[in-house]
Amino acid sequence: MKNKINKILVVDDEQVVRELLESTLSSRGYLVTLSADAEDAHERISSERFDLILSDYNMPGGSGLQLIKSVKIINQKTKIILMSGGDIQKECAGVCRFVRKPFYIEDVLAAINKEDR
Repeated sequence: MKNKINKILVVDDEQVVRELLESTLSSRGYLVTLSADAEDAHERISSERFDLILSDYNMPGGSGLQLIKSVKIINQKTKIILMSGGDIQKECAGVCRFVRKPFYIEDVLAAINKEDR
């Protein structure tokens, strides 16, 4: 069965996190685009279609929740996974998946696989 998720936008203000996720996801066949802040991410989702957005919760220029609202207005089918060092499960309930930072890359891959069903 073909994967539903092909194109992923990674949004995180930490360069090391962006690079780790880009390397890992690209090696698994995903097309990965990177954004360092919410403002750039908003511009990208306005002009490109993504199957999944993997975003930090706290970042310069806005929060992951603000990004979710923008994404859902543009394309309700886009899947979202938020990453945070804090407990944001209540904020994510029914809207997105959540991965706690610091994370094991296997946790991120498992969350993506769950969204890809």
